[in-house]
Amino acid sequence: MDNLEMAKENFIKCLDEDTEDYSALYNVVYCFDFLDQNEEAIVYLNRFIDKNPYSEVAWHQLGRQYYALKNYEKAVWAFDYATLIDETFLGAYMEKAKSYEKLKKYQEAIDCYNVTLELDDPSSFVLLRVSKCYERLGNTAFALNNYLKTVHGDPLLDKGWISITDFY
Repeated sequence: MDNLEMAKENFIKCLDEDTEDYSALYNVVYCFDFLDQNEEAIVYLNRFIDKNPYSEVAWHQLGRQYYALKNYEKAVWAFDYATLIDETFLGAYMEKAKSYEKLKKYQEAIDCYNVTLELDDPSSFVLLRVSKCYERLGNTAFALNNYLKTVHGDPLLDKGWISITDFY
């Protein structure tokens, strides 16, 4: 942790030896993040993907880098590849939905969030995001229904209760 540049170089060497070492891939991106090197991370990940085009983790991490740079269209593009490679990649669907929200494409965001609800137990965070999207689309009945599901799923989630009071 004292020398992130050296750590990054060594994680890259690990990935040169074993491209399927996802912990090394996460760690190298972690180093890029802490060094505030999003552009460099994108260059590295694109090279990695050129050699390993079916690495859903690399595509996901690429999407995260684009998201950090507020390039939400490219983020969605990268998350699309991650979800095409692994149709059960919950994190990629979540990140894609958040990117769609930033693009004000609320129905597309809802569609992605709904996939996550099908893949895993409904989380109050996802239900809250779905509610916000429906509210932005002007569909108050669906928004309220999901707000209520949010607080029933997690009665201690203060954001859910605050959202309901703001809604009313």
